[in-house]
Amino acid sequence: MDGKIHPILLSLFFFTFPATIRSKDLCPTSSCGKYFVPITHPFKLESDQPPKNCPNFINLKCIDDGRTMINLPDSGEFYVSYISYYTRKISLTDPENCLARRLMTNFSYYPLKAINYVNYTFYTCPRESADRHLSDDVIRCLSNSTNATIAKDKNSNEYLEERYGCKPIVSSLIPTDYNDFELFDEIKLTWNVPPCKSCKQYGIPASGRSWQARYAASPLFIPSLIAFAIIFIIFLLCLAKRVDRIEVNSNFLTLEQPPHSASATTSAPRQGGMDDSEINICTEMIVLRESRTNPGPDSHACPICLELYLPEDVVRRIAKCEHCFHSHCVELWLRKNITCPVCRTALPDVKS
Repeated sequence: MDGKIHPILLSLFFFTFPATIRSKDLCPTSSCGKYFVPITHPFKLESDQPPKNCPNFINLKCIDDGRTMINLPDSGEFYVSYISYYTRKISLTDPENCLARRLMTNFSYYPLKAINYVNYTFYTCPRESADRHLSDDVIRCLSNSTNATIAKDKNSNEYLEERYGCKPIVSSLIPTDYNDFELFDEIKLTWNVPPCKSCKQYGIPASGRSWQARYAASPLFIPSLIAFAIIFIIFLLCLAKRVDRIEVNSNFLTLEQPPHSASATTSAPRQGGMDDSEINICTEMIVLRESRTNPGPDSHACPICLELYLPEDVVRRIAKCEHCFHSHCVELWLRKNITCPVCRTALPDVKS
């Protein structure tokens, strides 16, 4: 194996090294049934043991239908619909499909906490007026045929009461995400649990930074990046040069093939090539623009360089098999070989 393989190996090393860092020493992960929510530190199933040297965690449990559930001591049980370990967000839904009823009461979400709070007031409005003007805001699970319940922030008080006859029920601090558009479908919370020092969770190292950030912070990152760039450029240059050499010289390589022409001889060809006098004896020159009485090549391109023949080109025809080539192409060939480049016919041994 020559040295040209080294850039390839080094390129693969630099590409796969960060991935190796990422996949190493991950915290144990589990899930519940068909509703796949990955569970890893700082969460764990009640039935699982916590990772070694990780005393801080939040218990979850699996229920019979395969869902994941969390019990918040001050607010009861919620379904866990999604956990993002990178953004530190967990989405919860109400098992009874009426999250708004639970949010009407202020309570603690410990051991989780709200990302942001917005002060909302709940109103009861005449159903006919609400359906006509406030239909998008009606909370279905809190409404009936007579009254509709809606929730609005504090800036909506006056026009709801005066214009639509709504009456306030209660005000509550609603936990929200800054980009939360489904306020009463699910709540998004976060956590403040110290990271586990003995393992890395879903690409978040113990320091709390992503594996990309940790790798970039390494003192070897910049030198490694520069070295990789240099090696990759050298590799591309070597590859381009090698391809160019293959294109130029491929037609002059001697191939060990059995002769496939009827005029081929069975004797082994002489080793080495011919000199100019021998080439002149075995071939004849044809100037294409003057070849009316002297037949030119059968094909429209030189079989060696694959370039089309032009009227001003000079070609050589091998006398024994009558294959034609550009003069300079076949001369280069015959200085190294004594067979036709096309049919491998052995040419007469002019020295004998």
